[in-house]
Amino acid sequence: MPRKPPLDEVAAVLREETRPLSLPVPQLPKVKLDWKGLRRTVVASDFHFPNSDPRVESILLQVIKDWRPHRFIGNGDLPDMNVISSHPKDLSETWGLKEERVAMHRFLFRLHEAMPKDAEILETNANHSGQGAESRWRRYLSERIRELASLEDLLDELHYARIFYPREKWSRIKLVDTSTITRGLIAIHGDIVRRDAGSSAKAMLEKYRVNLIHGHTHRMGSAGYRVPGVGGQGEHQMRAYEGGCMCTLSPTYTRTPNWQQGFCLVTSDDEGWFNVEQVLVHQGRAIVNATGNSYRA
Repeated sequence: MPRKPPLDEVAAVLREETRPLSLPVPQLPKVKLDWKGLRRTVVASDFHFPNSDPRVESILLQVIKDWRPHRFIGNGDLPDMNVISSHPKDLSETWGLKEERVAMHRFLFRLHEAMPKDAEILETNANHSGQGAESRWRRYLSERIRELASLEDLLDELHYARIFYPREKWSRIKLVDTSTITRGLIAIHGDIVRRDAGSSAKAMLEKYRVNLIHGHTHRMGSAGYRVPGVGGQGEHQMRAYEGGCMCTLSPTYTRTPNWQQGFCLVTSDDEGWFNVEQVLVHQGRAIVNATGNSYRA
């Protein structure tokens, strides 16, 4: 039967085996901080005026004042265009295009006040708003005045931007189909709706094959994948983000929708590097990393 070593021998072995290692101090590579050339963009969508949520509007405008972005993108569906839509109307939906335009103009005035004077303000075409072929305004005109389409001067007068944008000196909002935030990253309203948050972002990424921020679903989520550096192409990342909504969460046409209110803050450079912060607004509160502040409406 083998002899058990004395306790003092066991302790000596344990001390030797657990003796702290003597290692040199690690030399970390220096990180170059470069704030030059970075641009800040706010992307907010799906206001559906006059059904926007005043609490979310208030938080958005305060974040803009604090963050001082270079660009604001209203990523579609600013006015709802309810009265000219083909879906059935509820008895409570008594407003018309005039009320939608008034609510939109009031927000745009406050937005112009909050934005830096030289910042861009854009709106992208969408299925409710804008001048695109899928928009409610364009479809309405196509159904009602198709015979007058050859009269270009008349169509110019009825252009979405001319009808729904303020004709005031302070207004500098412009309508675009999509907006390029930086190389390889666009803001687009979106045309795909899947059931769960993030699923629509994945489908949009598979369809458009470009980094993007989209609205349309009223949800917040993201999807992405890494493209390996094989076959002569450089390694890169592909990402898509659902930007949430600015409207209320109690529409008449559905109960308990799984929507999230919020917007996106994008920091980017001209080389195609970017970071997206998805700001969730819940019950009139939000915490924003970009500003380091908490907001309550």
